[in-house]
Amino acid sequence: MLNNALNDACQSEDWLRVQSLDRDISDFLQRLHTAPPEAIDMSALRILQQSHYEVMLQSQRRLETLQQKLQRYHASREGLQAYDLFSPPQGE
Repeated sequence: MLNNALNDACQSEDWLRVQSLDRDISDFLQRLHTAPPEAIDMSALRILQQSHYEVMLQSQRRLETLQQKLQRYHASREGLQAYDLFSPPQGE
């Protein structure tokens, strides 16, 4: 359940939901820590771990993409502001 929800949130780039699910996963793992070993489905846990890792990588790539866009925006903004210094005021 957490695995599917995490993947769905990541695919739709619902980062607030991803953050919320990350907390849910952390809570789940804390509860699992006190569970008897025979009650833990290790296969499902490995799948969740792999999905969590993939979502982390995808969110990191998205963050890097947004940082690059922001840097390009700032770089072009500085150039446009320099041209504005030599432009006549509007309305004249």
